[in-house]
Amino acid sequence: MRPSGTKRGKVTAARVFGGRTLLDVELLSGEQCSYVELLAPTGWTMVPAPGADVLVQEVGGDRGHLVATVADDASLRIDGLGPGDFGLRDARGQQVTMTAEGVRVKNALQVIVEATDEIVLACMVVRLGSAGASIPVRLANNAAASKVFAE
Repeated sequence: MRPSGTKRGKVTAARVFGGRTLLDVELLSGEQCSYVELLAPTGWTMVPAPGADVLVQEVGGDRGHLVATVADDASLRIDGLGPGDFGLRDARGQQVTMTAEGVRVKNALQVIVEATDEIVLACMVVRLGSAGASIPVRLANNAAASKVFAE
């Protein structure tokens, strides 16, 4: 068995079929590859846009079994992250970052939190963004919250 080869390419099309993201890729050599499965970390699903960079690998050196790993689009990279920081950004500018200062959701079109039972905010201060709003907040033990701000 010869070692598997890794080649760099660009996504030309992507689709989800049977729960798998399948790519059409143009390798830097100009070769066209279809039905290349994109492998992502457990729990992640992504459909990269045309032009995204990918690494295409021959599993066990078999040209008939190509998989893509690491889809990257330089336009979606997040500036200003430090060591240990992590972030996600989509093509609409929606972004989630995890940094030493905390977790931040930025430029979200809409945030929907779905829970079948309850939503718990375990914090000392809750700030609500509507100007002039004043909403009483009670803690789990039915005590009044010490600080609630509406901005």
